[in-house]
Amino acid sequence: MGGIGKTVLASTLARDEQVQSEFPDGIYWITVGVEPQLMRQQIQLAEALNGHIHSITDVQQGKEYLRRCFAGKRCLLILDDLWQASDAKAFDALDESGQLLLTTRDREIITVLGAAEHILGLLNEEQSLTLLAEWSGTMLEDLEDSVRDVARECGNLPLALALCGAMVRDGILWEDVREALQEADLEFIEKHFPNYPYSDVFKALEVSVAALERLDNNAAERYRELAVCQADEAIPEEAVITFWGHTGKLSARKVRQLLSKLASKGLLKQETKTTERRITLHDLQHNYLRAVQVEQGGMVSLHQQVLEAYRKQCTAEWASGPNDGYFFQQLTYHLLQAAQKSELKQLLLNFDWLATKIATTSYAQLIDDYNRLPNDRALNTIQKALKLSGHILCADPTPGQLAGQLLGRLLPINSPENTQLLEQAKHSKKVQNTIWFQPLVPALTPPGGPRLQTLSGHSSFVCSVAISPDGKRAVSASCDKTLILWNLTSGQAI
Repeated sequence: MGGIGKTVLASTLARDEQVQSEFPDGIYWITVGVEPQLMRQQIQLAEALNGHIHSITDVQQGKEYLRRCFAGKRCLLILDDLWQASDAKAFDALDESGQLLLTTRDREIITVLGAAEHILGLLNEEQSLTLLAEWSGTMLEDLEDSVRDVARECGNLPLALALCGAMVRDGILWEDVREALQEADLEFIEKHFPNYPYSDVFKALEVSVAALERLDNNAAERYRELAVCQADEAIPEEAVITFWGHTGKLSARKVRQLLSKLASKGLLKQETKTTERRITLHDLQHNYLRAVQVEQGGMVSLHQQVLEAYRKQCTAEWASGPNDGYFFQQLTYHLLQAAQKSELKQLLLNFDWLATKIATTSYAQLIDDYNRLPNDRALNTIQKALKLSGHILCADPTPGQLAGQLLGRLLPINSPENTQLLEQAKHSKKVQNTIWFQPLVPALTPPGGPRLQTLSGHSSFVCSVAISPDGKRAVSASCDKTLILWNLTSGQAI
């Protein structure tokens, strides 16, 4: 069940000294989530293993590269919040020296993967009271009788118990917490989450945010604004500083103080990755915040606020924005959610943006950006040209190579969008001071022909290919003694 403590237990295990001694080559963590970006996560894992970014064009190639990275290493790989068994297979790269730990709400995934199962049930009353005592800073023997009612109202779920304990630590009486839980707006919960099995967590969240609002309305307002971020995404602290600096006029110091305050109340988690500080929301917390904003009709406005905050950080066009670990990764998402489709299209026709995006993130993320406007013919053509160049751009993502690939493939296609992009490519400052080949004629395979992209994943010659009758899948057989099933629509290995 959500909020029962799977992630907390997994992270505690990862920090255990005995566990760490068993895996001297490292413990690695991937939060998979409901809508995973598998190639991006494979790239992040490869970077953690090798210390440098390795370009990956498809999931199968990423898995093969991870196998080489993990070979002979005694590592523990943790896949947190897994929703599909197929997502786990993208990280099936450990040999017999390593171990895999996963957390999931779906018991069938454990069966499909043939894993050993450890079921987490609800806390019993004694365990719930102990957790409430720890979060409230109270001795177990000093707890009042009303605390048992609080535990029952929380459904003995650790996430809900932590929220309520933190409220008492902040000075709210146990009786008041109990009454607030009993009076929680169940109509709101049922409206947005009919038949949802986690209403006890939502009650605790509603009461906790209401208590925060009474103490500090600005803090509660800022917290609700975090609904604007994507679910299952770790948000760099610098991005929150930019956002809240705009919406709440908060200094960087005040933002850091507020984040620590919210973490102490159990409303979010703070973590440090190398030198970068990030925050994460439990997916139930994110669901609740999103429902509140939808109820108030404020989601589009929130995304517009993010855009306005980052415009202040840009010295010129969007390509001049800050490389804070969030802006280049999430700008297209916020443009789409802010109903700025026209501006999103212009962004994807801007050569400087494409060059900066591929340099600061990855080829895979650049391709994904075009999927945000799947019905635009001009953008589809450019995406197809980029896919044809995928195996080249992954090896050499420099602006000169990008310009040469686009010119070589798009020159024969006469459209205003292509002309705009190619003119920018030829005259961009990013290529003026570099050595690069500028095709004067259509020297490379253009999009729209029988060749779609170069698929890679086998480690030896491909000796046979079979296409499914509907043309959507293919099986390739290789001298490396493997078969790969491909999705021909996306170019991904299934």
